Amino acid sequence: MISKREIARCGELLAKGECSEDEQLNAIEALELWRGAHQYPMEQIESQVRSASNDLSGSLCASRLKRRETILGKLRRPNTHYSLRNLDDIAGYRCIVPSMDDVKTVVERLRLKDGFEKVKDYINAPKTTGYRSVHLFHKCNSPNYGYTSLRVEVQVRT
Repeated sequence: MISKREIARCGELLAKGECSEDEQLNAIEALELWRGAHQYPMEQIESQVRSASNDLSGSLCASRLKRRETILGKLRRPNTHYSLRNLDDIAGYRCIVPSMDDVKTVVERLRLKDGFEKVKDYINAPKTTGYRSVHLFHKCNSPNYGYTSLRVEVQVRT
């Protein structure tokens, strides 16, 4: 197991890109381990999201682990300071429902469950791009990797 502090350090190395080839390879290995540690928490969320939406006709749910290149791109964005350790969206689950009322229903159901600690409401406060969705963040453990409180992002939208 690599400590969360070491995960953060490796993320900083990858963000700056100013390291030796060996350091970069080790940092990429740490990123992949960290990414893999999010698989189990993502699978744990699946049953909760599906149960919150399975009675809604036309709902669609899908999960994904953010790809390595996408993580690297996010870490390297100019004028931002993302930490690999604190990225909320390495593991993601999307629930697409037919109506705004259904979005509200799924969000209310999920908020009643343990572990959902943070909500970003881009429906009531859309991004400047026009993006509209509700993001909930759930903390789960990854016992096979020895990590606690890994975040999984759940997007609920039409």
